[in-house]
Amino acid sequence: MKIGKNDIRIGNLLRTKDGEEIRVESINNDGINLKITSIINPSNRKLSGLVSIPKYKFDYLCGIDITKDHLVDYGFIHRECGISGADMWQGMDFWTLLNTSFSLRGNPGGLKLTGHINSEILYLHQLQNSYHSTQNKELSD
Repeated sequence: MKIGKNDIRIGNLLRTKDGEEIRVESINNDGINLKITSIINPSNRKLSGLVSIPKYKFDYLCGIDITKDHLVDYGFIHRECGISGADMWQGMDFWTLLNTSFSLRGNPGGLKLTGHINSEILYLHQLQNSYHSTQNKELSD
């Protein structure tokens, strides 16, 4: 999945192409986790401005696949649904976040927000963003 500035928020967890897991601290049009650098005018050696340079460019980033361990660590409770061959929900799993109404259906690699058809959640930052947009608070581990 290609990561862009509109896909992430400060606080999201991502992975670099080298496998390092990082938290987004700042964002600009080119990347994340910016460092501010001074621009010095060479003719008079005075400060002529500041520029923010991303430590990680977007093409160097990817999502972290959600695992069952992630869900449990965040406080989700797993429930299997369906007990007979005639049950339309057979094989469908549900994940409910303890003490909230936030729930997911399916399993890692195929999660969706319960009650929403087109809500595929494959990566940890998508889970963090979905929780924030529906609950108006951060998903904390």
